[in-house]
Amino acid sequence: MNLLVLSMDHFHWAFVEPLGNRWIHTPNWNRLAAEGIVFQQCFATSSAIEDQMRTLWTGEHPLAWKLRVAASSKHTPILLPQAVQQQGWDTYLLTDSATVSAMPEVSFFGHVKTVNTEQTSMSDLRSRTDQGPNDPRPHCAKRWEEAKSVRLFTEMYEQLTYLSENSTPSFLFWSHLESLGQIWDAPFEFREQYVEYDDPDLQDSAWVPRYQLKKNYDPDELLGIQQAYAGQMSLLDLCLAPLIEWLNEDTIGRQTALLLMGTRGFPMGEHLNIGDYPNLYAELTHFPAILRLPEGRICAVRSQNLAEPSDLSAILSELAGLQKASFRLNANLMDWHLFPPPETKKTERLETNANTHSQSSFHSTARGRDRIVTMSENQEFAIITEYWYLRYSVAQPESAELYLRKDDPFQVNDVANRCREVTTALILTIEKFRTDTGNGKDPYRTPLPEVVNIPPE
Repeated sequence: MNLLVLSMDHFHWAFVEPLGNRWIHTPNWNRLAAEGIVFQQCFATSSAIEDQMRTLWTGEHPLAWKLRVAASSKHTPILLPQAVQQQGWDTYLLTDSATVSAMPEVSFFGHVKTVNTEQTSMSDLRSRTDQGPNDPRPHCAKRWEEAKSVRLFTEMYEQLTYLSENSTPSFLFWSHLESLGQIWDAPFEFREQYVEYDDPDLQDSAWVPRYQLKKNYDPDELLGIQQAYAGQMSLLDLCLAPLIEWLNEDTIGRQTALLLMGTRGFPMGEHLNIGDYPNLYAELTHFPAILRLPEGRICAVRSQNLAEPSDLSAILSELAGLQKASFRLNANLMDWHLFPPPETKKTERLETNANTHSQSSFHSTARGRDRIVTMSENQEFAIITEYWYLRYSVAQPESAELYLRKDDPFQVNDVANRCREVTTALILTIEKFRTDTGNGKDPYRTPLPEVVNIPPE
């Protein structure tokens, strides 16, 4: 088996159909969802992309890594690319992110390439009014193949074609796309398709907005931003079509498992923030993830289990056949009998899959986390449980915000004052998590307070 990971930064969970969107057309996301497992409750453990990628590669929570660095510990966890290379695999990293390519952990990949998208600097461009030939603002591409955000996909397909045409060992191929947060240059018609007859005119600008809306902002201002982002989503969906064809038609592709995921969201005005703001609301922490396995194993399944990047890292290590001694499996996100060991006979695999699919044992036996703790650089923490989402600043604990996860996914109604017992219990759980992590203990072993596990009325 081979592993292909396509991670995309600044990906808002609510802008693809498999996670509930009903106005943006994403047929290729839909097809991958039908051919695999959709993890609907994935949450980031940090607002920083370096932390997210490091967790995906090591299975280590960002807080544990930061505390270890602060203590000058010489202990270094083994990385996923390092572990699979020890098994004789080839490893590749392809990215358009200068931030990711500069991470020291990248050196553990055997082949690394950074795609130069030649992006125009976005700083201060919002205030510019140039409209002539010297206008520095980036604009929509004339044809979709010319969009700068497509270049990573073009490079990825060229490399996958090379791997298919040449005899290679098993491989881990990781592509990381950052351009969603840098340029929205899908052709104008991609965003125009989401404009209704009475909507205001769209601008042909590819700049990515980053600012705070005024409390009395004009809804049309936000609508135009959403339509531009939707156009970019449609372009990315189109870029997935050759990937699906490769997975289904190519000999190597049919032996490759795909993990398609976001890494962080993109605030879209839910709390007056547009773009890269570190406030730990769900529009930043919630991200989509789809796992597609070879041979049609486990199709059209949806998991409602809480998941974080280390859980996805554990799944990848299990698929790669890594032993627990060589790579730490942090999570019991999935029922591992769904992945029979390599020596299992094909007929037995087929019987296992048939029984699993018909009895829906994925939902009945898979066990997820009971909490996720996420953090930002400004000492803000959030904790996500089955019923609750709490956002909490260490500097201002009295300003904690509490939301009902299932009834309020966009976090409109803060119920911290009405549910003080839950708020206090979750703050104490975060502090216990920090203490246990700092002492080298498993921070997940302490049971959640009983009040947190009671379904809200």
